[in-house]
Amino acid sequence: MNNNIKLKSVETVQKFDRINVYTYHFSVNSRPLDYNLVSRRKMNKKNSTEKHIDATVIFPYIKKGKDTFIVFIRQFRFPINDYIYDLPAGRLEPGEDALECAKREVAEEIGARVLKIEPATSPAYTSPGLTNECIATYFAQVEMVGQQSLEEYEVIDIELVNLKDINKFVDTHTMGMTGKMLSKMFYYQQLLNKKGKI
Repeated sequence: MNNNIKLKSVETVQKFDRINVYTYHFSVNSRPLDYNLVSRRKMNKKNSTEKHIDATVIFPYIKKGKDTFIVFIRQFRFPINDYIYDLPAGRLEPGEDALECAKREVAEEIGARVLKIEPATSPAYTSPGLTNECIATYFAQVEMVGQQSLEEYEVIDIELVNLKDINKFVDTHTMGMTGKMLSKMFYYQQLLNKKGKI
């Protein structure tokens, strides 16, 4: 870590979520530079190297007889001005751990109850060139038992996709990178477990 990094300014943007824009001043090869980063957390003078989970992404699936169906959500995302297929996700509430957050987001966004859940990967950064946001990812077998409980600004449709069709689906629809990667991971994991047959 560069010990010459100094916090220059902080701008907090409040709209739906609190976002902090930090401007740091440092030098590379004696050349002064400013760098902006976006964070959901409050930081002191230096950016922390500690991994802190900010949010969860859940890959929910349903078992129906011999078939497995993936539960995707479809919602409008303003930064890309388009609808996108993705997975239930959300940030941790104060005092909430990642597993609790994952179960809550599944209930809220798709109206389901988690039957079985396991980490898909270790926590990872979403876009380290822009933000220090770190997410935990899970594979979760779910049961559709209730109604969605959405925030006032959320409009989320649900789409079930047979695991057999998952590769074609993720390759032909607008999706987030995390959703694409977890879909492919789950597909090939199941392919290996079932000795080449889905």
